[in-house]
Amino acid sequence: MHKTKISQCKQLRIYVPNPKGNILYLHGFTSRFENHFDNVENLKDYNFFAINVPGHGESPFEDSSELNMESYAHFYKEFIEELKLDKVILYGLSMGGGIAIILQSLLPKDMVEKIILVNPSNRKKTDGQAEPIADKNIKELLKMIPTSVDDTRDIMNKLYYDAKSFFQTEENFEANVKRYYENLLNYKHLRVMVEPELRLRIGKIIAQSIEKIQAPTLLVVGENDKLIPTAQTVENFKDHKSVKIVYISKSGHMPQVENPKEYWTKVHQFLES
Repeated sequence: MHKTKISQCKQLRIYVPNPKGNILYLHGFTSRFENHFDNVENLKDYNFFAINVPGHGESPFEDSSELNMESYAHFYKEFIEELKLDKVILYGLSMGGGIAIILQSLLPKDMVEKIILVNPSNRKKTDGQAEPIADKNIKELLKMIPTSVDDTRDIMNKLYYDAKSFFQTEENFEANVKRYYENLLNYKHLRVMVEPELRLRIGKIIAQSIEKIQAPTLLVVGENDKLIPTAQTVENFKDHKSVKIVYISKSGHMPQVENPKEYWTKVHQFLES
């Protein structure tokens, strides 16, 4: 399914004395693990592993058939096998959360100790299936691979509960929009990932994989996620007996940076429970 080798991709492997567990971090769409080193700082008692999947960061890819969440789940499975982990805690943000949902369905049930999903990729369900993606949503998704700074400005406003307040000044906000836009220009090859047919297929896989979750799972959602709507995410998980849902106040798609104190309190409480 994937042709790129683990050895070709940038990785993080941190081992600590007497670890409380092994955490595998799964990054988001157009992101990389280096963007969130606060994870390492806040999880110092755990062995911590991460890898930039094909087409992300500086990780190469052979062709576009590798650029989808199902392929990435198998890629992470191979990474776990190379690490020779007997137990693992899956920790995924956004796209990484969607991948973690698929990945747990591929791993032996006794291997997955816990799962942390932060505003995970998921799709509104209809009778157990993923609902076809609306034209409006397609247009919004395509802005993740921008054709203009305006696209990126719109995405930035959706990423945060209150972007202008978070960045404090208009000048700082616009500087970050420009920086993010220039970074996203490097990811035009990922446009295939937001094509409707692929999104529908992956949405169905995620919907089916949610039903297979058995490990204790923490679902962290922003109070008002405008990128992956909070209400939709909660609806897809609210009746699952293995899933505990927590809301992070005054946050959107980025609770770990918008309200880090509350975020890490909830994560640590779950890991210690």
